[in-house]
Amino acid sequence: MEVLNDGTHTYHKGDYSASLDLTIVKGLQNSYPVKWTVLDDINFDHSPILTEVGAPGSGVVSLRKDWSNMDWNKYEEQSAEVLVELLIKWETE
Repeated sequence: MEVLNDGTHTYHKGDYSASLDLTIVKGLQNSYPVKWTVLDDINFDHSPILTEVGAPGSGVVSLRKDWSNMDWNKYEEQSAEVLVELLIKWETE
């Protein structure tokens, strides 16, 4: 496991700032680039955190899904299988 935080303060209250938030990854850093960024404060006590996994895309969408004709039963079945495999892999690594 790897902690992604770089020490940037994520909590701000008056004159007090601290690095309270925690982001942890397991197994991704060897396969995919992982980037952790604290975004500019948007007037909340906690700054938003952006966690990016994988290489940045080209920004061009080449495939679009027609959600109105989606076979949701098949999607649920296939998703359940994949999620079980991911859970087993997560627990055994």
